[in-house]
Amino acid sequence: MDKNCRIAIIGAGPAGITAAYYLEKNGFTNYEILEREDHVGGKCFSPYYKGKRYDMGAILGAPSYDVVQEMMRDCGIQIDGDRIYAEMRDYLSGELTSLAPSESRMILREIRTLKNLLSEKYQGYDEIGHLNTNPDLMVTFSDFCKKNDLNNIEKVFINPFTSFGYGYLDEIPAIYVLKYLDMATLNYFLKEELWSFNDGTQSLWERISYNLKNQPILNVKIENIQRENNIVTIKTNLFTREYDYLIVTSPLDHLYKFMDLTSVENDLFSKIETIDYKVFAVTLKKYPKKTCYIQGNMYRRRLGHTMIYFVKWPKNEEQVVTLYAIGDKNLKTSEITKMLYDDMELCGYPINNIILEKDWYYFPHINTANYLNGWYKDVEAIQGKMNTFYAGEVLSFGDMEETSAYSKNIVDKYFK
Repeated sequence: MDKNCRIAIIGAGPAGITAAYYLEKNGFTNYEILEREDHVGGKCFSPYYKGKRYDMGAILGAPSYDVVQEMMRDCGIQIDGDRIYAEMRDYLSGELTSLAPSESRMILREIRTLKNLLSEKYQGYDEIGHLNTNPDLMVTFSDFCKKNDLNNIEKVFINPFTSFGYGYLDEIPAIYVLKYLDMATLNYFLKEELWSFNDGTQSLWERISYNLKNQPILNVKIENIQRENNIVTIKTNLFTREYDYLIVTSPLDHLYKFMDLTSVENDLFSKIETIDYKVFAVTLKKYPKKTCYIQGNMYRRRLGHTMIYFVKWPKNEEQVVTLYAIGDKNLKTSEITKMLYDDMELCGYPINNIILEKDWYYFPHINTANYLNGWYKDVEAIQGKMNTFYAGEVLSFGDMEETSAYSKNIVDKYFK
């Protein structure tokens, strides 16, 4: 491929910035990143409150995040956030709770069983992308656990999975759960050896983008994309330009609004589903010292209730605490807000004020039926067609590492 070819990257979240970063490493510098928002980072969104940044989207990373850490090392970025410690509370009483010793021992045995299954029967489950997924992992995580007599292990996976907006374990294909919480990452969650950034995860992507030769172009509203005669023409509110190749990292199920999708592309992308994930930034009348999971609220029957309250600075009471809930189109925000007030009152930390609320387009994924029908195989088959490449969350998983690793893989595979 001509190293001077013109490349457009749609989106300046982790996927888009990673694509640009590794394009440069491979010698491609004639690229532009087009971002509709006024900032980079995507769901790594860290606004300010009284001079300090808190996180409304992605919060944590783990030492198992290889691609992200490679970029951090190259850019001289250090992990400087406080270590996060968590506890659990009962959803009905608000009292602190924990696993019984006998239950903990049983779960540890099941984790060892799962580890052996993944290394022997399901090798490759943690590979980049979804092409080599064993059909056993395409059913829901709950069904996968039942099939393998893992009757208690969901109590470990549900906290970092459902509370952080990735859906219910009895609805989501097992492969998504295991790509995010592979054995190494799960172990870091259990040992509470995760890392965060004092200025928020958005600052991570800001600093990586500062090291790019070409800074993202912000506030770009794409009006039309046409692909003809090996030329990609993009019309925006700021300019109209021609490119040789297009890398899309923005939501694929929104492309129909402005892009000349083929019938195949349109059919595939229309099958993408998302989670109605809501994040509330609040101040409290009394501050907790630890982040807290409310596991009983992590089931569909408790839709709208607080699943976790996150404490970013345990030693600082003048701060923002973030609350997380899953909603749906039939549940009003006002109803969820009342639940949050009630839940936090129950836990002993009454809400003083809600300072920001964010409804996310969250965790784009494919349901079990479409997964079994070969959705990922069909999408990979159109990579490069009409000089277009697709990346972003749905092609792997919605956390920083899986998203970045997939973008790197696309670049390394096709842009040599």
